[in-house]
Amino acid sequence: MKKLIPILTVLLFAGAACMMAMPAPDQISNVVIPLVESCIKSEYGDYSYQGHIDPQTITRSWTLLEDKCVLIGPGTMEMYYQNPKSPCEIPVAVFLVYQGAFLGYGYLCDGNVHLYLFDLDSKCYIGKQLEGEAAPLFKKKLGEALGMKSL
Repeated sequence: MKKLIPILTVLLFAGAACMMAMPAPDQISNVVIPLVESCIKSEYGDYSYQGHIDPQTITRSWTLLEDKCVLIGPGTMEMYYQNPKSPCEIPVAVFLVYQGAFLGYGYLCDGNVHLYLFDLDSKCYIGKQLEGEAAPLFKKKLGEALGMKSL
């Protein structure tokens, strides 16, 4: 499972790497650091999550930004969702979807980047922290999904 997290991170940021100066894929595993936090059981399914919001709350009630969704590889895409409430704590979120499965998601909250990757062993979306240039680039990409030049 430890090897899966860097792979998922590479997939999540593959789209950003094509559009912006991201670290090389072999350096991305050095950019993501696990956050120690307990998992919250989801009311929607047999999984749990860390963070401010259940990922299915986003996919069930937020607006899918279809024109911002990007195919980043065979069977893999980034899907962007906008919070219909404005102003709000979390304005936009992005999901990495592989063949219909949500592998990870990220969002901005209080100006900070939050990233969660699914861990098969625990069935929990585990929080990660971005370091270096990855956080500002991810923040910029989420801002662009909202039509903003910067956040």
